[in-house]
Amino acid sequence: MPALVTLQEVKEYLKLDLMSQLEDKVLQHLIAAATAEVEQKHGRGLTYRETVETYSGTGDGKLFLRAYPVVSISSITVNGAEVSPSAYRVEKHTGILHGAWPAGVDNISVSYKAGYWTDFQNPPPSMDIPMIPMDLKHECLELVAYLYENRGGVR
Repeated sequence: MPALVTLQEVKEYLKLDLMSQLEDKVLQHLIAAATAEVEQKHGRGLTYRETVETYSGTGDGKLFLRAYPVVSISSITVNGAEVSPSAYRVEKHTGILHGAWPAGVDNISVSYKAGYWTDFQNPPPSMDIPMIPMDLKHECLELVAYLYENRGGVR
């Protein structure tokens, strides 16, 4: 699973030896835990990913995707039939799909790419993928630092 920060960024932030691999496994575990916690706090996937999600239609004109910003929609099916891109409009920054979403249980499937590119050292494969905002990156770094400094915590 992609992370909001890289191992190198964490080592630099914690002022650890970049060449030492002594604590890499611990740091990678803390990075994964911090990424999951930040995503849970914000109520959505933040790292760039391709995903397929199933929704139950409510009969209204909005469908709220679980990850955003949306980079692209690969396909949408409603009641087993593929929906034409002209039948919906996506608000990329909010992940809202506007269209006719009929009521039903698990009757809508959306395949899409969404999230932020997190590795500042390596450019994203497409200019359409937004870079992670610095406040989210900093939030994750702070959480990793807290977890690292308190890893032997008092119980």
